[in-house]
Amino acid sequence: MTTESQEQKVYVTPEVKAQIGQGGPPASWPEPLDRMSLRRYVLATDDENPLYRDEEYARRSKYGGLIAPPFFVAAYPIAFAQIIEEWQHEHPEELRPGGAPAVRIEGLRRGVNAGSEIEWYRPFCLGDTLTWKARISDIVQRTGRSGPMVVSTTETEFRNQRGELVAIMRGSGIRMN
Repeated sequence: MTTESQEQKVYVTPEVKAQIGQGGPPASWPEPLDRMSLRRYVLATDDENPLYRDEEYARRSKYGGLIAPPFFVAAYPIAFAQIIEEWQHEHPEELRPGGAPAVRIEGLRRGVNAGSEIEWYRPFCLGDTLTWKARISDIVQRTGRSGPMVVSTTETEFRNQRGELVAIMRGSGIRMN
């Protein structure tokens, strides 16, 4: 149950809106995609697609060799977290590489993940190195069953070593009372 004052409160102020577009510097994986990393990921996800497992089959495909499953790009920033944590410890005042800053909303305490979607443009191939950069792309206020909430969206671009767009991931988070 919400009160009338909660319904009328504006959480997305001009200061909150000013966060749109903010992001940290790009982050790059320290080495190219290798067979062992690809093999471990494919085995862990039990993906039977021969484009990810069978070198001969993949060589005869339009890709000319093994490629990574599309969701592999989403695992990159997670696997990179330890390196980022060490960097942030040494640079506490700077935005973390590859990431967007946390959206701050005064008066809304709880936060939940509202999901992600990924758009793919080209495969991630053996020997490729990914660089990614995230930014806050939108912040909107809505009213749900439990009252006012703010939905923030972050957009992360993944590019290969040639600067070609590999994928765009959009993730949303909800802040509420």
